[in-house]
Amino acid sequence: MTLCPLWRPPPPCPPGPPAQGDAEYEPAGRGGGRGGGPVVDILSVEAPSRVALPLIRTIQTTTRIIWQTPVSIPPTAKGVQQKYFVPLKGYDYLFTHPQPCSLVVASVNEKERHGQQAPAPKSKDAKCLDLCGCKVYSSAGLQLRIANQQALLSRYNFNSWNSMLKFKELVPPKSREEFAALAEEGKTVAQTSLQASLDAADSAAHTLSSGITVRRIFWLQASGLPPELQQTLQDLPFDGACLFSEKTNSRLQSLKDSRAITKSLGMHTPATQRKPFKPQQP
Repeated sequence: MTLCPLWRPPPPCPPGPPAQGDAEYEPAGRGGGRGGGPVVDILSVEAPSRVALPLIRTIQTTTRIIWQTPVSIPPTAKGVQQKYFVPLKGYDYLFTHPQPCSLVVASVNEKERHGQQAPAPKSKDAKCLDLCGCKVYSSAGLQLRIANQQALLSRYNFNSWNSMLKFKELVPPKSREEFAALAEEGKTVAQTSLQASLDAADSAAHTLSSGITVRRIFWLQASGLPPELQQTLQDLPFDGACLFSEKTNSRLQSLKDSRAITKSLGMHTPATQRKPFKPQQP
């Protein structure tokens, strides 16, 4: 779709500093917990301390500038998309918007456009919601890529400070304790930064889900399905490819009152014709 196209990655550039072990980023939890991996295994299982850090002036200024035109401003700043990227293969959902699909979409297109494929329902409100959902999705995808890079660089930073300890014996005896303390402090800062990147990735994933939800809602509302069924379908898993997963069609086809559902979708099925009654001959 063309409402809010996502950035396509440039040709590969020289790789950044390698992280120890597998560089695959697995967003979630603290070390050893849900979704843990070799990049995040340096994190403590203890809850992080709460530290109120000041909001720097640059961020405050940028935020206020963006707020001046909250509707017309693009979802991401020009040029930022090119700074953070991941391989296209296997991560298509970060570069393209999920396409509308399923019986729900087909039925709405049938009602409004006589079968013509369209990116959004016909109403103006639906088109506005679709554009809003696309903007949210684009912004969240970029946030996820930024968080991924922050996680890898934080782990690299930790490894660098950890490697410094092997030079401890080369430092004059009177400075060794201070040198070791400096290295440990650097490792702690890197661990804190890594946890912050995981929290940012978690927030970005939630925002991606919000973008998907917004776009699903107006398709379901236009379908005419019962409200209870709409709520069920809008919360089915997202597979990263299509707006509605294959489970949507499976759920519709498995409902007991299938004739009522197909009628709501505008897909009428002919009633079973009975043979005419023939009285038996005496």
